[in-house]
Amino acid sequence: MAKTLKQVIAFGIALFLCMTAPVYGAEIQVRDIGDLIQIIEEDYFFEVSQQELLEGAMRGIFYPLDPYSNYFSKEEYDSFDQRNAGSFAGIGVTLSEYGGELMIDAVIQGGPAARAGLEAGDTILSVDGKTAEENGLPELVRLLKGEPQTKVKLSVRKLVTAQIVAAEVTREVIHLHPVTYKILENNIGYIKIDEFIEKVSDEVEKAVEALQKQKVKGIVIDVRNNPGGILDEAVNVADIFLPKNAPVVYIEFKDKSQQTLFSRKEPLNIPLAVLVNQGSASASEILAAAIQENKAGTVIGTTTYGKGTVQMVNELTNGGGIKLTIARYLTPKKNWIHEKGVTPDVVIENPKKTNLPVFAPLIEEKDYALGEKGLNVYGVQQRLNFLGYKEVIATGSMDGATTAALKDFQEENNLSNKTGVLNIETRDALNNKIVELYIKAPEDLQLNKAMELLNK
Repeated sequence: MAKTLKQVIAFGIALFLCMTAPVYGAEIQVRDIGDLIQIIEEDYFFEVSQQELLEGAMRGIFYPLDPYSNYFSKEEYDSFDQRNAGSFAGIGVTLSEYGGELMIDAVIQGGPAARAGLEAGDTILSVDGKTAEENGLPELVRLLKGEPQTKVKLSVRKLVTAQIVAAEVTREVIHLHPVTYKILENNIGYIKIDEFIEKVSDEVEKAVEALQKQKVKGIVIDVRNNPGGILDEAVNVADIFLPKNAPVVYIEFKDKSQQTLFSRKEPLNIPLAVLVNQGSASASEILAAAIQENKAGTVIGTTTYGKGTVQMVNELTNGGGIKLTIARYLTPKKNWIHEKGVTPDVVIENPKKTNLPVFAPLIEEKDYALGEKGLNVYGVQQRLNFLGYKEVIATGSMDGATTAALKDFQEENNLSNKTGVLNIETRDALNNKIVELYIKAPEDLQLNKAMELLNK
């Protein structure tokens, strides 16, 4: 028996080797990439164009370089260029990864996604039939973009009902508005910069002028989750707040030569706080370090991302482009923050946003009393448990614990029916409470700290 088993295993291994073993040919002399392309064109079994081979070769050249150096195809370069110019073709949403899925954080009012009925908290499960599980989240994000007036088909799980619905959205040119401002309580000015794209410094300057007209006592600059962007824009923003002739940043090239960028304007002379976190990178870090090390304001939050290199972007004659790391930047005190980040003057963490589980849909248009069963009952029990009614267990049956919890919920929210019966009013109120919990941001301790300092 043992001998027979060994023979079977040996036969299986031999068969596997026969199926997978390549055919060895003669040694080939290869002088350059052109020789390899010629071999592929002559002998490769499947169809592949010379353009595809050349693009693959160009991408391959960048493989051993740092992660910020890239080759762009024509489509990728056009998209990159459009975004830096402040516009791109898409569906008008901001997204984040949550539990391996693509969740909508915000929907641009009046944009294509809003008109298609998409809302904050909805989850995009597939784009044109492709799922994140099969293709990865970056591919889904890429597929959402495209030519204006083209359609994209989505499968979406709604936040409120947990129903999976189909949506067809027409892509449009989305114009970015990366600078917003407002006046907070106690007459504190607040400016949020989402990204350092073209003309951001002009927008910040306009915001500062508007806030000064209101005689604000201080300004908060918020660059949390700002991934960076154009170096000159960050330098120009810093120039608004720094003393005249202060160093903003040093650029050090491969040959060790340095270029120093100085502030040129008269200082604003207003109390300043800068909010940062681990999502603040590159140009955001240049601004934060310049404010901090020139003592022009207080940096508050958590340690930043730590990208201390400079890239040059060039368009190629084939319509594509390259982004190549050509220098590193040093802060005004000549610190290199690469892979270390900027440590705030005041380190303070914000509480994380509430994570929502996937609830069963509430789609049945009927009431449930003690002893009755249904899908709505199961979904409501899930929601009650999540809201803190821990004695409620999701079974799908209206038991005593569920009825008592519903009665408490109805009384606490001043609903018309306070009998513990699951009716449409109670169902909708529970849904609204869940949505409110998701959309409501946790207390912003970092901003609170900035306001406290500026109020002194």
